[in-house]
Amino acid sequence: MISLDDELATDYLAECREHLIAIEASLLAIEKGGAEVDEARINRAFRGIHSIKGGASFFNLVKIGELGHHCEDVLTLIRSGEMFPLLSE
Repeated sequence: MISLDDELATDYLAECREHLIAIEASLLAIEKGGAEVDEARINRAFRGIHSIKGGASFFNLVKIGELGHHCEDVLTLIRSGEMFPLLSE
């Protein structure tokens, strides 16, 4: 079993930080766009979340994997037009 102190885990956490920065930027832009869905931004956020989820599975980080799955579900709903982000005030 791999511990979170291993070099692989350190690399995974560094990648997560990079993904989270990109995901945050994409989600803020998606929110700002409201009903005008930018599929490229959704895809960018989806890929970052998917990468984090994949690594979480490798390290048996179940809750992070579950959260990633739920985030992907929401992005899929936005992409399909079944859900629209609300503009924050």
